[in-house]
Amino acid sequence: FPSEGTYCPMRTFGSIILALVLAAPVTAQVVLHGPAPTRGFQSDRVGPQTIVQDRFANLYLIYRHKVSSIWRLAIARSADFGKTWNMAWQGGFESFAPGGYGCAYACMAIDRWDNLHCAWWTRGTSSSYHTVYNRFDMKTLTWGKEWTVSASAHDTVPCLAVDANDHVWFAYCRPNSRTYLD
Repeated sequence: FPSEGTYCPMRTFGSIILALVLAAPVTAQVVLHGPAPTRGFQSDRVGPQTIVQDRFANLYLIYRHKVSSIWRLAIARSADFGKTWNMAWQGGFESFAPGGYGCAYACMAIDRWDNLHCAWWTRGTSSSYHTVYNRFDMKTLTWGKEWTVSASAHDTVPCLAVDANDHVWFAYCRPNSRTYLD
């Protein structure tokens, strides 16, 4: 090691790097709020359960809103990092029994091809409950065939995830509090 007072290029280089690291700006996370002009949902809309982002930085959120006395689902899309939202990007893609109460507990996941995977709970009549899944194909811009995952319980709140191999993981909860993973 050099003696005290001797110039050491490595020590100087190390000090410069340390100073740059400590002085580097800290990247802050920007928190975005709701999609309406006030950054909150309008009174007839209920906030999103899930927000996902595609590979082009478009944001998608699934939410429910009231149409007459029926709760319907819709997907909003933002192409400008949440500054503005197209609230009617996809609407009416879910079905429910006539005379029913509508849909709730919506969730969404996105795969590496930007396909949207959606699940929700719907209540037809006072004794007709379903947990439903559907997929929006971003290549063809069409919805797949909606299918019922569970038709046996009242509280079947779904949760979706897509893994690195594009496998869709679907969990839902039944009244006995057990969680089922399909």
